[in-house]
Amino acid sequence: MLSVPAKLIIRPDSGDPVQSTIFAVDMILEKLGYEYNQKGYKIAKGDKAGVILGDSVTPRVIQEVMSYLMENKISASMVNFGMGGALMTGDKTRDTYGFTMKCSAVCRDGSWYECFKMPKGSAFKTSLGGMFHVVKDMGFYHTTVNHTDEECDELQTVFKNGVIVRNETLTNIRNRLSSEIILGMSRTDKEAREVPTEVAQPC
Repeated sequence: MLSVPAKLIIRPDSGDPVQSTIFAVDMILEKLGYEYNQKGYKIAKGDKAGVILGDSVTPRVIQEVMSYLMENKISASMVNFGMGGALMTGDKTRDTYGFTMKCSAVCRDGSWYECFKMPKGSAFKTSLGGMFHVVKDMGFYHTTVNHTDEECDELQTVFKNGVIVRNETLTNIRNRLSSEIILGMSRTDKEAREVPTEVAQPC
């Protein structure tokens, strides 16, 4: 690797952000070897490897990682920090509501297979697998997996195989959202309580 005219960048993901970053830095220095820069701090041999942390970055995480580097005479250049949602929005991130978009199914030789992530050390980030569908029942939307009746599916294809098949404008999306919110507000508390949590017959 030392002879390759490129630099290896490792991005830890999931688990404790401080500990996973420290572990990645230590492994680089141990396995690849290290040298000292002009200020007397350790860098990867030939400056051929480093770490970027882009998950769960907060001021506290940055301070703890940098403190470890300083205490162990490791150059700060070994770690770069990405500006994720936590830095921009404080304590409100995509994880606040558990929302993210992942690949959930893959087609091979005409057959569909479930596809999901299951990060080691962060079981709560395990994603769902399968073909997802959204069905509407009594004014409420429900997500189902591997639903058989495509006519009931509220999801519409927008992008397929590199081609945009449905053009949308932000105005149209906002108008639809506003109408759904108004509809939801017009429902009585009694009606909301009577909506089943499991939809047996979505259509």
